[in-house]
Amino acid sequence: MKTCLNKAVVLALAATFFCAPGGLSAEDAQTEGRTYFGIKGGLSLLPDAAAHEVYPGVYPNKPVFGVFMEDRFSEECWGWLEILYLAQSSVYDVFLRDGGGKIVSEHKVICSRKYLEFVLGGKLRAETRTVTPFVMTGGAMSVLLDTSRNPDIVDPEQPKFRGPAFSAVVGMGLEAAVGGLLLSIDVRFDFFAERAFSDRITPKPDALLLMAGIGF
Repeated sequence: MKTCLNKAVVLALAATFFCAPGGLSAEDAQTEGRTYFGIKGGLSLLPDAAAHEVYPGVYPNKPVFGVFMEDRFSEECWGWLEILYLAQSSVYDVFLRDGGGKIVSEHKVICSRKYLEFVLGGKLRAETRTVTPFVMTGGAMSVLLDTSRNPDIVDPEQPKFRGPAFSAVVGMGLEAAVGGLLLSIDVRFDFFAERAFSDRITPKPDALLLMAGIGF
């Protein structure tokens, strides 16, 4: 089921990019020196199991959306800033045992976490063409907006985490200018999240993100 969903998302992103109004007939000459503001969305692909996370279990794929700004520093180098709303959740089983170790009850627990993520980085673009490939790298700061657990049973790790988490972002993608618009798709890895001001483990797992955006 998850494999079919992933393929559908990839096809949808490709269709959005290549079937945009006006087509990709030519590179817009006005891209030089421009600052783009736009919207971006996609899907966060999480591992099926994360035994080393605070909440091990199954991690459903979740949508990501937000806004971005992109500006040119040189012919090859562009800088970009994104503000994204990121939702993550995990589903795992908790077993309660009696004094003899026998399982007396089982609970399926759903943990939900919502972040506001700020991503700052740079793009190294290939020679300008109709569709221009690029590689990207940067850093992200994720601020936890809300966390919940249902049912709210007793657990060694409580769900109330505070303080931002910092992570690295690397990826690659394609972009093209069409009639004054900047269309882009990319695949990126958001990994190695560490919490600031806390010695507790971050609840933010590594994720592969598929993203598409349109700038104005």
